[in-house]
Amino acid sequence: MSKPYDNSDNVTVELVDGKTNQTVETKEITGPTTFTLGQEILTNVAKSEVAYMKFTVTAEKDSANNKRTAIRATWGVDNKEAAAKNFDGPRSALQLFDVVNSANEGTTITDPQYYVPRRVSQKTNYLVVDKTASTYSADRTDADIQTYKKTGKEEVLGTFTIEGMEGQLFTASNAREFAGYKLYQTANANDKSGELRMPNVVGTRFFDVQTGTGGVKRIKEIVAEDGTTKVEIWTIKADKVSELATIKNDTSRQLDTSNFVKVYEVTLPPGKDNAAVNPDSLGQKIQINGYPEGSFYIVDTPGGALGNLHASNKAIVDGIVVATGSNIRLQNDLVKTPVVEYFYVKPEPVKVTPKVEKLLSGRTLVDGEFSFKLKEQGAVTTNAEEIVTNKNGKVTFGDLNFTKAGVYTYKITEIAGTDRDIDYDGMEITMTVTITEKNAVGDLQADVRYVATGGEVTDANDKIFNNYYVAPVTAQFDFSKALSGRTLKDGEFSFVLKDSNGTVLQTKKNDAQGKVSFDALSFTNTQVGTHKYTVEEVIPSEKEVGMTYDTMKAEVTVTVTKSGHTLTAVNTYFLRNRRNAHLHRS
Repeated sequence: MSKPYDNSDNVTVELVDGKTNQTVETKEITGPTTFTLGQEILTNVAKSEVAYMKFTVTAEKDSANNKRTAIRATWGVDNKEAAAKNFDGPRSALQLFDVVNSANEGTTITDPQYYVPRRVSQKTNYLVVDKTASTYSADRTDADIQTYKKTGKEEVLGTFTIEGMEGQLFTASNAREFAGYKLYQTANANDKSGELRMPNVVGTRFFDVQTGTGGVKRIKEIVAEDGTTKVEIWTIKADKVSELATIKNDTSRQLDTSNFVKVYEVTLPPGKDNAAVNPDSLGQKIQINGYPEGSFYIVDTPGGALGNLHASNKAIVDGIVVATGSNIRLQNDLVKTPVVEYFYVKPEPVKVTPKVEKLLSGRTLVDGEFSFKLKEQGAVTTNAEEIVTNKNGKVTFGDLNFTKAGVYTYKITEIAGTDRDIDYDGMEITMTVTITEKNAVGDLQADVRYVATGGEVTDANDKIFNNYYVAPVTAQFDFSKALSGRTLKDGEFSFVLKDSNGTVLQTKKNDAQGKVSFDALSFTNTQVGTHKYTVEEVIPSEKEVGMTYDTMKAEVTVTVTKSGHTLTAVNTYFLRNRRNAHLHRS
């Protein structure tokens, strides 16, 4: 038999001469039908008037409740002698290929039935582990052990799908590399090759069977892609027994459990029964409200049906039998479908927040007035650079996130500002971040070291940038005026203060006591050095009769020096042509 590489039920059945390997007869089928094959050639072999192979093509449901097209072959003759020799009875055959269960291959079976194979896909899944799973361990080192159990919360990294005909041999895709992820658990070796099977659809729920009365029914639900199935047994509620006949015959209500109560539930892997999975349940009595004690229990010695639910003949409610004393099988008839899943783990990155401090001496520090730069160093860098300002005496840069082990170096400096009254700290801090893996799955940890050099550094561990406000220093000049011959008047003489270029900076008058006071001169951080000035009396254009004016010129030198971050001003005077004013009377 052969079929196209598709999901159709089109099958070509050929009768082949075993000696010549030549096709002697062909039949084409597309769906349920009945046909015979080989009547002419087999008549000669059977030495009967009529001998043939009879094929019956039917629509069946498999163990997963899927509709399938099945082909069954039987033998027949129209010869009494051959019939007497049981020629037309069931015939055994060697099964060479079984798309549902390869374990049957090579065995002899009676009247073999074949499901028409379908085109199916096999998907290899690449998943990220659920770190909240109870089976997850960050200290696991062997990716081959199969201890991690899927929770359904896994993130999908990728899939790889191959397609073929049901029963065709396959080899699954291998492990792949994903940037930022490590292989945590490889696929089960038993699932990485085998025969292609129709994938099980998780969540598929179907009515399986019920007792003759309809009082007890079995419902199954596929809960995992490999075919793991939840088997549920339901019995009619005591107050709904009178409606059994209606409920039983209504096929639309087969999955409806509103009139039933759940007796038992068990989840079974493919090909397993309850006794194998839950041996402790054997002999367990199940008490259902409204039913006599002992109506339901898990049998422990029912002739090879270990672990099944026994619905006792005593299960009679209000005179109506709801169970007939039969065993209701608790088993999963599905053949395991290979599920190929590789699990990966994303190592937890580590975060480092660079932090230093800021101190300003001489005045109150203002938030945001100083700027600092962090720049990555090294031959290969990510060009990471950030500029931030101070706040509450702290300098905090943005988080640095690391996703792989290594040594990373950064330099932290203060950006010199434009305020000339500030001495900026030229210190450089080298921050070295060493990233290592702290466990088997590659979660990261950081060791951060700071080393300071230059500027106002106090020691290698210094993390405080020290700036200084340099307060201006003042210098003030006071002179006196003397007048001979009469009493000095307040404000009658004027005096000028000039800089070294001869520019008049201030003009002042004497007071009644002869004191001449100039305003203080202020010198800032940028004016360290020597500053020269002159002070002299202003000779009026209209001179007072009899008055001789003083032509003295005072030379003043102000020397501004800086010690540490403090300014000092010292005045030095030199007098030229010193003479007091005199009033001469004739």
